[in-house]
Amino acid sequence: MLRMLCAGLFCLVASASSAAGLLIGPFCIDGTSTRLDTTETTFTVDGKWTRAVLKRAPKKGTQKPMLVVFKGVPTPAPFLESCQQIVERETAVGNSPLLAGRIEQIEIDGHAFESNAGTSRFQVEPGRFSAKLGHVLQYDLPVLGGTTQLAGAKLWIKNTETILAEAGKLTGEFEIEAWNRTIDGARINFEGVELTGLNFAPKRPNRDNVAFHFDLDGGTTTLWQGRLVANQSGSFASYALSISGLDLKGVAATFKRVELSAREGVLSVSLKSVDGHVDEALQSNAISTVSFRDASFALGDLSANGEQLPLGLVATNPTMRDLSFDAAQGLIAGPAGASVIEGASQGTVAELTPGQFSSSIHFSNPSSAVLSLLGGSDLSDSVDLRLSRHVDDLTLGGVIATSTLALGKLDVEEPLKLTLNDITASLADVAATLEFPIDIDAKASEGKVNFHTEDYKVGLTGKFEGLRLKGLLRIPLADLESSHLFVKAKDFFLGLGLAAFLEPMIAGVKPTLSETTLRFSNPTDLKVGRISEGRIFTSVGQMVVGEPILRIGENGKKAKATLALTTEAGADLLYDLERGRLLIARGKLVADDVRFHFIEPGGEIDINGTRVTEPDITLKHLGVEFVGTDDLDFGTAELVGFKAQGHRVYKPADPEKPSDVTFDARLTTPLSVADANALKVGYKDVLSLEALQVRGFEVGMSSGQIDFGGDIRVGNAAVSISSRQVNRVKVNDIEAVILDDARFNASGILNAGLANAPSFRIDLNASGPTDRLNGSGSASVSPFAGGRTFDAEIAFKCEDGSRLKVPSEINLAVAGVNFDVSVKDGDFSGSGQTNPLAVAFHTTSGRDCDSPLEKWIIVPEESGWTWGICDFPPRKCKWKWTTPEINFKYKIKLAVRFAAVTLFMTNPVVNLNNGKVRYCNRGYASFGPTVFVGGYSPQIVTNYPGADAIVNAIIAGSFELAQTVAGTALINSVLTTVTDIINVGQVVCYD
Repeated sequence: MLRMLCAGLFCLVASASSAAGLLIGPFCIDGTSTRLDTTETTFTVDGKWTRAVLKRAPKKGTQKPMLVVFKGVPTPAPFLESCQQIVERETAVGNSPLLAGRIEQIEIDGHAFESNAGTSRFQVEPGRFSAKLGHVLQYDLPVLGGTTQLAGAKLWIKNTETILAEAGKLTGEFEIEAWNRTIDGARINFEGVELTGLNFAPKRPNRDNVAFHFDLDGGTTTLWQGRLVANQSGSFASYALSISGLDLKGVAATFKRVELSAREGVLSVSLKSVDGHVDEALQSNAISTVSFRDASFALGDLSANGEQLPLGLVATNPTMRDLSFDAAQGLIAGPAGASVIEGASQGTVAELTPGQFSSSIHFSNPSSAVLSLLGGSDLSDSVDLRLSRHVDDLTLGGVIATSTLALGKLDVEEPLKLTLNDITASLADVAATLEFPIDIDAKASEGKVNFHTEDYKVGLTGKFEGLRLKGLLRIPLADLESSHLFVKAKDFFLGLGLAAFLEPMIAGVKPTLSETTLRFSNPTDLKVGRISEGRIFTSVGQMVVGEPILRIGENGKKAKATLALTTEAGADLLYDLERGRLLIARGKLVADDVRFHFIEPGGEIDINGTRVTEPDITLKHLGVEFVGTDDLDFGTAELVGFKAQGHRVYKPADPEKPSDVTFDARLTTPLSVADANALKVGYKDVLSLEALQVRGFEVGMSSGQIDFGGDIRVGNAAVSISSRQVNRVKVNDIEAVILDDARFNASGILNAGLANAPSFRIDLNASGPTDRLNGSGSASVSPFAGGRTFDAEIAFKCEDGSRLKVPSEINLAVAGVNFDVSVKDGDFSGSGQTNPLAVAFHTTSGRDCDSPLEKWIIVPEESGWTWGICDFPPRKCKWKWTTPEINFKYKIKLAVRFAAVTLFMTNPVVNLNNGKVRYCNRGYASFGPTVFVGGYSPQIVTNYPGADAIVNAIIAGSFELAQTVAGTALINSVLTTVTDIINVGQVVCYD
């Protein structure tokens, strides 16, 4: 509207002021004086510049000079008019003024240019135009999509840029300062959210003016200076809104007022007292993501820079201040999205700007894959975190409040606050490991401490007597599951009062302590996480392990025993945080002059393979010692004067060791051991004495059986076994029991498949592995008779490919025998001389079979041809003929109807081996008379049904009769060897 203010100033002449209004384009000015200073004229090639000065004329009467701005250029009148008269005339034709005000002060110091061609222009340098309007009659200034009404205002006008007026063009800029003016109907676009109908007024109306810049060329208005406020509440909603890197979804909010500030054209806008709800708020960076769901919030200030456009203000780069929120679900996650902590949350953000924020977040009863290692599956109370960002650095810290501190399987049930001192991480380091120093110093209180077992039952408990801990909470951002608490050796102390065992933790029972106040420390580093490492140490006074679950020997059967073991001089214990194991680092459990048994049925002991059921045991001394070796799961033991009486004593067969000595009998003489050492003593769930090194072993038994490696078996036996040493050893992962100077004495019945049950006695000394013994001894057997039935195999091939087998029987009788017994690498054998004996053989029934079918060709098949005459009339043709093959088929039948022979052994030797009795003759054995009925006969196969059966029966009768007469010769050809005849069923041989 003011762009023509100077368009005609070059027309002013140096004349006195008058009441006539001066028209300059759309402007009318009266009550001013103008002069041209010809002394300041500058001539140029195309014209001249002359200084022109316009000032307010001296006051005459009460009438004030006037400045009027019209919508259009007024029509000049042929006579002099005042500005007021021009206003009345122009208003009547529809050209009402936009601005009309009384001039209190005006001064224009410019230069008028008059060209040689007759064109003119006027120029005013910055700061050379100033005017003060004491009272604006009317004027509406469009700004920020709204309107500023200047009617009644005081205005101060100056040019901030060079004003140049020339034909058809006016350039430059005015600054218009108004008193107590408002902006009505302003519009603000806030990150896509449209706020309309805002009415701004000065924050301090009696002290602050509002300034605008008006572009004379484009006609646009810019708010330049001022502090304004729209004291009106409003609301907005947005599906998606982004503020300083905070992405909001489902926003619905209200605000109480809007403040606007302009300083030299730079605008900022603030929404004050913003309250609302957001479905989701999320902010992420390279190393973390922070999100909240279903959150209500209160925001003290939502500010932004402003870009002024004709249709309104566009807010850019918004920031938040004084934010508080309450979210149903909050989450802090690592770079891969894995949860660090989540749960209901409340918090505050002091300021949120691009690349910078400072916040405090409170999580109530949160869950955390990282922090749960300090509080079980869930943190029981709360976590307060401090989270701030400055450019590319993220600073974290806070306090963990928990009623339970979990260190592996150790729980401290005591309200504790764990301070996480602030640390700073670079946003560029996605593989960084955050390390929070943690320092706990808690005094004794009413809390308690629980030491859990491997299956997470409370094994040891007591009153909380204080905790000191210094460590580092390490959180690898790239692998959150590897987060852990690290505590250096000697940086942990825990006091425990009224200590008591609630679950079995040593030898399957609950130990009893004489002193119930314990002090724990860490001799080694501790690592507490998904997988924990480390042990804590304490010393105890007297500890009693009563009625332990006991197992003696690798294959003994565990059972609760009526035995009590007491520490000899206190003990040092270690608790394994990961396994929940209570380990004995140092100590000795002893029991002297005791007699005990297994309380539960089915108990057995295993003394290196020899087992006793339901034992009743006496011991002069048992000492189980732990000396702090690398493997704390095991100790060693010493046994002195061990004796065990029981119902049954046995040594079972091992299929992998068939040459071992085995037995099963009634225990008559207690199994006794002079002394022994157990090189491996476990004590987790059972006190197991293993890897026994036994000295002075003895046992006696009766009414049983003993088997010497499957070679010699004695039944209904009375047995005594002794050995200087019986040691279990392990070489190259192979276990063996070694006997040193062992003696076996057994008497009973020889089990060798004989016809009677002869008495038998053996006395043997041997040494070595039980399945590879070496030694010698003696044995004797009473007279016995032998015999068996079997199928004698004949060396004749039957039609089905098998050999002819004839049911047979052998019988013999032997006088008593004394044996020399030896064992070599577990192979037991005995050999003894006896009196001459006879072995009788006979078949028990007859058998026959046919040999495979044979064919005899007499004349082979032939064929041929010749020329002949065929048909009528006659013609020449081939005559063909074939003569068939002439043959007959046959097979051989062997029939054994009966056979008998007697073998005489003049110098027999009886051998025991492989559970059998072998009879061998030194020299040649002789046969008695042989009886044989049967023989060979050919069998004809014909094409005539029934004919071959008649013919073959006749042939067989003739042939078998003839061969029966010559039986002695035939029997040797039918039976392959003499051994076939005299196989006694054990093995019979002759030399």
